[in-house]
Amino acid sequence: MDAASADDGRYSDLVRPPSGRTERMILELRGQQALVEEAVGRLAAVTRGSTHALVTEANVRLEHAGMHLAHAITASAGGVGRPLKSLIAVGVVGIVTWPVAAICMNLLGWAQGWAVLAAVLSFTMITYPLTRLFTMLDRLAANRRVRILTSGAPSSVAPPDDATGTRGTDGTGATLAGVKRQLDAVLDIVEDARAALRRTTDGYLKAHRYSAARNSDGGLAWLRERDPVLFHLMAADVLLCRVDDGVDLWASSIF
Repeated sequence: MDAASADDGRYSDLVRPPSGRTERMILELRGQQALVEEAVGRLAAVTRGSTHALVTEANVRLEHAGMHLAHAITASAGGVGRPLKSLIAVGVVGIVTWPVAAICMNLLGWAQGWAVLAAVLSFTMITYPLTRLFTMLDRLAANRRVRILTSGAPSSVAPPDDATGTRGTDGTGATLAGVKRQLDAVLDIVEDARAALRRTTDGYLKAHRYSAARNSDGGLAWLRERDPVLFHLMAADVLLCRVDDGVDLWASSIF
């Protein structure tokens, strides 16, 4: 992102603009999320009334794939900057530990060593709440960036008008040809989303600081467990793959 686009008035001082590469990635993932949402709507419409296990699993996995993409978008947007976190940490630690040490020495008459120990213990007690505070601030900052960046993008994709489900107006059920056409459309959308997602994942891995880890299965697994963005990208890809297989298998059983 060039300087002009980074300073276009959309971002405040506390919500830093994402880098150009991150901005492109967020927009790409938002497009893939829209494809998944369209597939969710189409599949739910064409399989309405079906209780087949493959149908239920496919619908659930599609929704979970969309959730993983949403988490990947939030994780890639980043959180509050380290300088602000350091300032907050120093302020909170000072507010908590200094009065504890002063009370122990001046009011209770403790020795300096015991007062320091009490201050250290008070610090350990606020470590978990401070971590939760930073997590909340990171989430708020990331969601703010994503909202600003994707403010002009559609939030969802409505299912088509012709996705009438497995029942027709006459109550005898939709024609098999119509159902097959809708299922083929769902599979095409899922495959398009997977192809786009894999391109985004490959680009993310190539630009990663530990990009060499992607060259082996063990290294990729190690990186996936430590990188939340990659974890959600790969989880979404696996779910979309299983949706593709499940819908294809269900379709082959009825046609």
